[in-house]
Amino acid sequence: MKLNQLTLISYAIDGDSACFILDTDLATAVALDGQALKVTTDAGDDVAAMDGHKVVAAVKQEDGYIALHTARALDPQTAESIKALETNLAVAKKAADAAQDTADAAQQRATDTEGAAAELGVIASQAISDGTDTQAAVAELGGMVADLTVRVEALESAKG
Repeated sequence: MKLNQLTLISYAIDGDSACFILDTDLATAVALDGQALKVTTDAGDDVAAMDGHKVVAAVKQEDGYIALHTARALDPQTAESIKALETNLAVAKKAADAAQDTADAAQQRATDTEGAAAELGVIASQAISDGTDTQAAVAELGGMVADLTVRVEALESAKG
């Protein structure tokens, strides 16, 4: 097989990327960058064609062959769209992080408020208990005053 007239040992195409194993030198393989790539049989019959591929990597293997990795270059509009999406994603992530920070702060305030309300409930319960004790003391004091009033009246009548 051949790739642009170079001896092609094997190849694999996966979507927009391809790997070619070539029997050539590194400089010749790298020179394919940006060319229309055409795989043919040794007899010249077309097998596969790829336009717009750029060389991503070229590596000389231990067996002496060159592994040429290519990928389809994006058209400028698609590349700009991807950049815009990446920018929008970064902005959205910052906004999401800020919203999460706000939610965390609100949750903490709610927890603090809940704790303060519980503490206020304990204080109110103690005040009610103190008020009940005060009422009992006032009632007892009222009984003592009435008892003293009766004694004072008895002493005054005995005097008089």
